[in-house]
Amino acid sequence: MRRNEEAALLKARADGIVQGLAQARGERAEAMLSATDALHAALDDLSGRWSEESDRIAQEAAEVALSAAEMIAGHAIRQEPARAIDEALGRALRQVTRGTALLIRVHPDSLEDVEQLVAERRAEERRALDISIAADEAIAPHDAHVSWAEGGLIIDAAARRAAVLRELGNLIERDGNA
Repeated sequence: MRRNEEAALLKARADGIVQGLAQARGERAEAMLSATDALHAALDDLSGRWSEESDRIAQEAAEVALSAAEMIAGHAIRQEPARAIDEALGRALRQVTRGTALLIRVHPDSLEDVEQLVAERRAEERRALDISIAADEAIAPHDAHVSWAEGGLIIDAAARRAAVLRELGNLIERDGNA
Protein backbone atom coordinates (compact mmCIF):
# COMPACT_ATOMS: atom_id res chain seq x y z
CA MET A 1 0.00 0.00 0.00
CA ARG A 2 2.88 2.24 0.79
CA ARG A 3 4.44 1.51 -2.54
CA ASN A 4 1.16 2.22 -4.28
CA GLU A 5 0.84 5.42 -2.32
CA GLU A 6 4.42 6.49 -3.19
CA ALA A 7 3.90 5.54 -6.82
CA ALA A 8 0.63 7.50 -6.92
CA LEU A 9 2.36 10.48 -5.27
CA LEU A 10 5.27 10.34 -7.77
CA LYS A 11 2.80 10.04 -10.64
CA ALA A 12 0.80 13.01 -9.30
CA ARG A 13 3.98 15.08 -8.97
CA ALA A 14 5.11 14.14 -12.48
CA ASP A 15 1.65 14.94 -13.86
CA GLY A 16 1.71 18.27 -11.99
CA ILE A 17 5.12 19.13 -13.40
CA VAL A 18 4.02 18.20 -16.94
CA GLN A 19 0.84 20.27 -16.59
CA GLY A 20 2.78 23.19 -15.07
CA LEU A 21 5.30 23.11 -17.95
CA ALA A 22 2.47 22.96 -20.49
CA GLN A 23 0.74 25.93 -18.84
CA ALA A 24 4.03 27.88 -18.65
CA ARG A 25 4.71 27.21 -22.33
CA GLY A 26 1.21 28.39 -23.25
CA GLU A 27 1.60 31.56 -21.20
CA ARG A 28 5.03 32.16 -22.71
CA ALA A 29 3.60 31.78 -26.24
CA GLU A 30 0.80 34.24 -25.39
CA ALA A 31 3.29 36.69 -23.92
CA MET A 32 5.51 36.43 -27.00
CA LEU A 33 2.50 36.94 -29.28
CA SER A 34 1.40 40.01 -27.29
CA ALA A 35 4.92 41.42 -27.32
CA THR A 36 5.20 40.82 -31.07
CA ASP A 37 1.84 42.54 -31.68
CA ALA A 38 2.93 45.51 -29.55
CA LEU A 39 6.25 45.69 -31.44
CA HIS A 40 4.46 45.64 -34.83
CA ALA A 41 2.07 48.38 -33.68
CA ALA A 42 4.98 50.49 -32.50
CA LEU A 43 6.84 49.94 -35.80
CA ASP A 44 3.72 50.87 -37.82
CA ASP A 45 3.34 54.06 -35.78
CA LEU A 46 7.03 54.85 -36.18
CA SER A 47 6.84 54.18 -39.93
CA GLY A 48 3.88 56.55 -40.26
CA ARG A 49 5.69 59.25 -38.33
CA TRP A 50 8.87 58.68 -40.35
CA SER A 51 6.94 58.99 -43.61
CA GLU A 52 5.26 62.23 -42.48
CA GLU A 53 8.57 63.67 -41.29
CA SER A 54 10.32 62.62 -44.49
CA ASP A 55 7.61 64.31 -46.58
CA ARG A 56 7.88 67.46 -44.46
CA ILE A 57 11.66 67.56 -44.83
CA ALA A 58 11.43 67.00 -48.58
CA GLN A 59 8.90 69.82 -48.90
CA GLU A 60 11.07 72.19 -46.88
CA ALA A 61 14.14 71.24 -48.94
CA ALA A 62 12.24 71.90 -52.17
CA GLU A 63 11.10 75.30 -50.86
CA VAL A 64 14.69 76.16 -49.89
CA ALA A 65 15.90 75.04 -53.35
CA LEU A 66 13.27 77.19 -55.06
CA SER A 67 14.13 80.19 -52.87
CA ALA A 68 17.83 79.71 -53.59
CA ALA A 69 17.16 79.45 -57.33
CA GLU A 70 15.07 82.63 -57.23
CA MET A 71 17.75 84.42 -55.23
CA ILE A 72 20.52 83.29 -57.59
CA ALA A 73 18.44 84.25 -60.62
CA GLY A 74 17.67 87.64 -59.10
CA HIS A 75 21.34 88.19 -58.30
CA ALA A 76 22.32 87.15 -61.82
CA ILE A 77 19.80 89.57 -63.31
CA ARG A 78 21.10 92.40 -61.12
CA GLN A 79 24.72 91.60 -62.04
CA GLU A 80 24.18 90.84 -65.74
CA PRO A 81 20.62 91.76 -66.73
CA ALA A 82 21.03 90.75 -70.37
CA ARG A 83 23.00 87.54 -69.82
CA ALA A 84 20.10 85.14 -70.53
CA ILE A 85 19.38 87.09 -73.73
CA ASP A 86 23.07 87.00 -74.71
CA GLU A 87 23.25 83.24 -74.14
CA ALA A 88 20.09 82.74 -76.23
CA LEU A 89 21.53 84.91 -78.98
CA GLY A 90 24.68 82.76 -78.94
CA ARG A 91 22.54 79.60 -79.32
CA ALA A 92 20.60 81.23 -82.16
CA LEU A 93 23.79 82.24 -83.98
CA ARG A 94 25.05 78.64 -83.76
CA GLN A 95 21.78 77.40 -85.29
CA VAL A 96 21.43 79.78 -88.22
CA THR A 97 23.43 79.99 -91.42
CA ARG A 98 25.68 82.92 -92.26
CA GLY A 99 23.73 86.02 -93.27
CA THR A 100 20.44 85.00 -91.63
CA ALA A 101 18.56 88.01 -90.31
CA LEU A 102 17.68 87.88 -86.60
CA LEU A 103 15.13 90.03 -84.80
CA ILE A 104 15.36 90.43 -81.03
CA ARG A 105 12.26 91.83 -79.35
CA VAL A 106 12.76 93.00 -75.76
CA HIS A 107 11.05 95.12 -73.14
CA PRO A 108 11.91 98.82 -73.59
CA ASP A 109 13.77 98.81 -70.24
CA SER A 110 16.14 96.12 -71.61
CA LEU A 111 16.70 97.79 -74.99
CA GLU A 112 19.93 99.59 -74.07
CA ASP A 113 21.50 96.47 -72.47
CA VAL A 114 20.64 94.33 -75.49
CA GLU A 115 21.95 96.91 -77.93
CA GLN A 116 25.24 96.88 -76.01
CA LEU A 117 25.54 93.09 -76.03
CA VAL A 118 24.76 92.96 -79.77
CA ALA A 119 27.45 95.60 -80.38
CA GLU A 120 29.94 93.48 -78.39
CA ARG A 121 28.98 90.36 -80.41
CA ARG A 122 29.42 92.24 -83.68
CA ALA A 123 32.89 93.35 -82.56
CA GLU A 124 33.88 89.77 -81.64
CA GLU A 125 32.43 88.01 -84.72
CA ARG A 126 34.34 87.74 -87.98
CA ARG A 127 31.13 87.40 -89.95
CA ALA A 128 28.65 90.20 -90.49
CA LEU A 129 25.67 89.86 -88.16
CA ASP A 130 22.26 90.95 -89.40
CA ILE A 131 20.59 91.57 -86.02
CA SER A 132 17.73 93.98 -85.45
CA ILE A 133 16.44 94.95 -82.01
CA ALA A 134 12.90 96.12 -81.33
CA ALA A 135 11.18 97.30 -78.15
CA ASP A 136 8.01 95.43 -77.21
CA GLU A 137 5.94 96.40 -74.14
CA ALA A 138 4.29 92.96 -74.13
CA ILE A 139 7.57 91.25 -73.21
CA ALA A 140 8.58 91.19 -69.55
CA PRO A 141 11.80 92.94 -68.51
CA HIS A 142 14.88 90.73 -69.00
CA ASP A 143 12.91 88.40 -71.30
CA ALA A 144 13.22 88.38 -75.09
CA HIS A 145 11.99 86.79 -78.30
CA VAL A 146 14.73 86.01 -80.82
CA SER A 147 13.31 85.11 -84.21
CA TRP A 148 14.53 84.35 -87.71
CA ALA A 149 12.88 83.04 -90.86
CA GLU A 150 13.21 79.35 -89.90
CA GLY A 151 12.63 79.51 -86.15
CA GLY A 152 13.10 81.36 -82.92
CA LEU A 153 13.88 81.30 -79.22
CA ILE A 154 11.91 82.69 -76.32
CA ILE A 155 13.65 83.79 -73.13
CA ASP A 156 10.93 83.70 -70.49
CA ALA A 157 11.77 83.82 -66.77
CA ALA A 158 8.20 82.88 -65.77
CA ALA A 159 8.35 79.78 -67.98
CA ARG A 160 11.72 78.79 -66.46
CA ARG A 161 10.24 79.20 -62.96
CA ALA A 162 7.23 77.08 -63.95
CA ALA A 163 9.58 74.39 -65.29
CA VAL A 164 11.49 74.37 -61.99
CA LEU A 165 8.20 74.04 -60.10
CA ARG A 166 7.17 71.14 -62.35
CA GLU A 167 10.49 69.41 -61.65
CA LEU A 168 9.99 69.85 -57.93
CA GLY A 169 6.61 68.20 -58.42
CA ASN A 170 4.36 67.85 -55.42
CA LEU A 171 7.13 68.65 -52.97
CA ILE A 172 6.09 72.28 -52.79
CA GLU A 173 2.58 73.07 -51.69
CA ARG A 174 1.30 76.61 -51.78
CA ASP A 175 -2.09 77.34 -50.21
CA GLY A 176 -2.97 73.63 -50.34
CA ASN A 177 -2.23 73.41 -54.07
CA ALA A 178 0.83 71.70 -55.48
